[in-house]
Amino acid sequence: MKKKVILIILLVFLVLLFSLGAFYVWGMGAVSKEEELKTFVIEPGTSKSDVVKNLENAGLIRSQYPLLVYLFFSGGNIQAGEYELSTTMKPTDMIQKFIELGSGFTDLYEWIEILNRNQDRIVHIFAFTSHHNNRQYLSYAIALTPTQPGDFQPIYICREGITLKDGQSKRKDLITFEVEKLGKTIIPIDVKHSSFFETSDLFYNYLIALLRLNHLIPPLQ
Repeated sequence: MKKKVILIILLVFLVLLFSLGAFYVWGMGAVSKEEELKTFVIEPGTSKSDVVKNLENAGLIRSQYPLLVYLFFSGGNIQAGEYELSTTMKPTDMIQKFIELGSGFTDLYEWIEILNRNQDRIVHIFAFTSHHNNRQYLSYAIALTPTQPGDFQPIYICREGITLKDGQSKRKDLITFEVEKLGKTIIPIDVKHSSFFETSDLFYNYLIALLRLNHLIPPLQ
C-alpha cells in the first residue's frame, strides 16, 4: 500500500513537472506568425513584474509567468525606454533587437550621432553587404553594451541605406572616416538582402542568429 502511494505521488509529480515544462516552452514562444508592430514604453522605475504584465496585456507575450521565471534564473533586468516590438518575436528575442533608423541621408547622420554619443558602449560595428537586382547595398550597424542594470542590447542600423558603385560610395567613406576617428574597426559581413524575407522582422532575426553563430553578440542565456 505504501509503495502504491509513493508511486502515485511520483507520477503526479512527473505529470506536474511535464505540464509546467510544456507551459514554459509554450509561453516563451512568439504570440503570432503574423507580424504586428507595436510601440512598447517602459517608464523609469517600473518594476520587472509590472513590465512583464504589461507585455502580456499588450499582446506581445503569451503569458507573463514563463518570462518572469526566465528573468529570475538568468538574473536579467529590463531597461526603461521606448521599443518597437513585434508579435512574431519570442520574449528572448526582445533582449537583442535591431533598431532601424531608416535608409536616408539624414538617418545616416543620426547613426553617426549615436556612434559618437556612445563611444564607451560600442561592442562592434558591422558593415552588412548584400546584393539585389544586380546592385550592391551596404547596411551599417552598431551593437552597444546593455545599460546596467539591464539585458536589452540595442543594435542600431541603417538598412541598405548605401548603394555601392564598384564597391565605393561617398557615404561609405564618411562612415569609415567617423569610425576610424574613434579608433574603432568595422566588421564586414556578407548577408542576404532584406527582400529575400517576407518581413523585416524575419530579416533581423536572421541577422541576430548570424551574429550569435559567429559569437559577435551573446547567445541566448
